[in-house]
Amino acid sequence: MQLRLEYESELAWRRWGTIRIGTLDDAPRSDAPLPSTFVMLAAGLEEFDWLHADLALDCDVATARRLTDALWDRANVLAVEGRISETLPRNVWELGRVLEPRAVAKIVATVVAAGLEYTDDSLPNEAVSVVSLTRTVVRAIRGARRVPRSIRIAEQALTPRRELARCVQFATATRVLFYALKRATGAPTNVFIPAIYGRGPGIDSDVQHARNWLVDATAGSIATFDVSAIASGRSNDFQVDLASYFSASAFLGSAYVAATAPERPARERDSLRELLRATVEPRTERGQVLLFHLADNVLTPANVRAWIIRTLEKHSFDRLVPDFKPRLARRDESLGLLDSVARGDVSLGSSAVRWARLETPGS
Repeated sequence: MQLRLEYESELAWRRWGTIRIGTLDDAPRSDAPLPSTFVMLAAGLEEFDWLHADLALDCDVATARRLTDALWDRANVLAVEGRISETLPRNVWELGRVLEPRAVAKIVATVVAAGLEYTDDSLPNEAVSVVSLTRTVVRAIRGARRVPRSIRIAEQALTPRRELARCVQFATATRVLFYALKRATGAPTNVFIPAIYGRGPGIDSDVQHARNWLVDATAGSIATFDVSAIASGRSNDFQVDLASYFSASAFLGSAYVAATAPERPARERDSLRELLRATVEPRTERGQVLLFHLADNVLTPANVRAWIIRTLEKHSFDRLVPDFKPRLARRDESLGLLDSVARGDVSLGSSAVRWARLETPGS
């Protein structure tokens, strides 16, 4: 099992080298920038999450500035309380320019961890505040789009009310606020915080868990951090035990769903094919293990899972995991609703579809 976990802690990129995945404090830096294909997918996954639509549309400049101003106000309050160890610059415009991306990510994560409270219980119907409802009405009168759920989640994280939340909300709020900061201030550049979905923490569990990556394209580094983890939130270092997370396959699965969405540009699908060709070789044990974990990912559509099963059968994968076919069959049985989404039978606008399969107990 330990050997297989090593496969999840790195992306072996053919003709480029191995991209090792670390934590915020120890992510290995590369001698060269990350491959442009990978960077494009990381940027697209930060911008577009099939759970919460497209930030390029939902988080316009005015929204980004409003969120960023509120983020800055909360960061200053938390700094006075001793929750933020980094020395804040004079104004929010310098935040992404003066501090390293890792420090900026920790500040955003601290604000989110202070505004949301993790729960394993099912969430009540989302309560919409009077202010949020007023904004929605005004936007509707002006002919604008309804305030998206991702923006409302970010707004909830910017208050001291400690709204109950699951891992998905923590990862979404962190992604949205980092994106908003960049759009409002123009910095940091060439750095992305996508939300990814996959198994962990607890490798032996079937739970699918949302967390974030910090992808620094210039420094050539990838860091995993989990804002919903209670222990890391209290310490404000957001460190994770990498051995408890499926990282590589979680990114591959999340990138697949985002890049193949009908509204995404064709170049992202081309980048996805290049990513899979470069990092997954079915003839090797590494490639087979990653394919198995990808098939076991909650986001993988049924037709893709069926193709992976046939590929693993061809390479006698049962020598490594004798019961891999029954395990993946159980995954298929439990994900009928999600696979209907992948086939286009169910609209992504359904909140039940958006949340039912990712908000499982312990996620």
